[in-house]
Amino acid sequence: MFRLQLLLLMVALMVVATLANRSSGDDNDNNSAFTLIKLLVINRHGHRAPNAPYWRMCPNDQYNRQGFGVRPEDLTGVGYAEEHMFGEYLRETYNDFISPAYNDRKHFVSAVGEPRTLQSAQCIAQALWSEGYGPRKFLPQRPQVVPVFSDLASHEYLLNDAPCWPRTGRDSSAWVRTAGAALAKDPANQKLVTDLEALCGMPPAMAATRSLDMLIKIVVDGVIFTHDFGLTPLNGKIDKKTFFALRNLSNTFLLGKLYGTDAQKTYVAGNLPELMVETGRWLEGNGTYRLPSDFSATNEGDAVPRPVNIFCVHREMMYGLAFFWDWEYSVPDLAPGEVPATSTVILEYVRERATGRVWVRPKLWTPRPNTGGPLSLPGCAKKTICTVEELQSIYQERVRRTGTWQTLCRSSS
Repeated sequence: MFRLQLLLLMVALMVVATLANRSSGDDNDNNSAFTLIKLLVINRHGHRAPNAPYWRMCPNDQYNRQGFGVRPEDLTGVGYAEEHMFGEYLRETYNDFISPAYNDRKHFVSAVGEPRTLQSAQCIAQALWSEGYGPRKFLPQRPQVVPVFSDLASHEYLLNDAPCWPRTGRDSSAWVRTAGAALAKDPANQKLVTDLEALCGMPPAMAATRSLDMLIKIVVDGVIFTHDFGLTPLNGKIDKKTFFALRNLSNTFLLGKLYGTDAQKTYVAGNLPELMVETGRWLEGNGTYRLPSDFSATNEGDAVPRPVNIFCVHREMMYGLAFFWDWEYSVPDLAPGEVPATSTVILEYVRERATGRVWVRPKLWTPRPNTGGPLSLPGCAKKTICTVEELQSIYQERVRRTGTWQTLCRSSS
């Protein structure tokens, strides 16, 4: 009897503690204190096929080429399935907020102008806005045809037409010549690369002229994409330890050459950080806040007022956001900071019911089970949920230190 009373007392104390945490706002997952008012979704495109030169640089893997069933660099069947799964996740998670019928006054979908990103956006839209709600007098099943806004294919930036290619080329080349060259001379990396070339059967003339940067971008990525697609690269001759070492080297090179300087950490993220901040300020002002004048000339002016924004980008933008905001991605069995294809940053803008204050809650979704979760921002007091003012302060501190991405790009064009 005493044990039962003790157990009941412990349960009661746990309930009281839980309620106390919720009432104080310490429990960031307590949605009862907040109302969702905006979703800003930034999606890395799904799994894709290797670049065309991979098959020439790695002829011993040619037997896998037909297995992809798509053209080089295009979204694969796995990529389609991943993106469709993400669309279903959005529907299941935010069903009460995202209406089942597409509405261009509520929803805005945009993608970098390249096949795999546009395909990704369409897969998400197909799952999110399913058949049955489209216009009558079309097909009997009434599918919904969702418009996907885009920039030119040559532009990495999403919402405007001011890419930073000249500066990106110079800064990344400088890193490759210095820190990259030091990595290339490391004996362990030399052996890793030499063994990979031998396994690939790379033609001697190609091996003699290729750069380490190209080898990593084309060959290592090709091996990774083949593995992640479910095929066995190079007849299974790459063991798990070697495969992870290659993956780590690829990630080290990508992060080093694109985000090696403080300025790069600002400009590679382009205009998405500004959009994140300005969206919060506009929401906090209940739509009365005046957006920057240049927003009206781009898709930003269309995106901000709509409750649901979905942007499909490349992995470089995903990592750019991590460096800009100083949050960390951590996915088991991947290199530090790496995220798999289809990974998505979801920004929930919520209004605190008691005060009317707007908060921003970032989280990571990945197609891998039991991964992802809240993203922590060191500059925010509660870490995984930030006030608009805190987000703006982080943004301003960075641009004060480096200049805006527009200034950085113009200064060296």
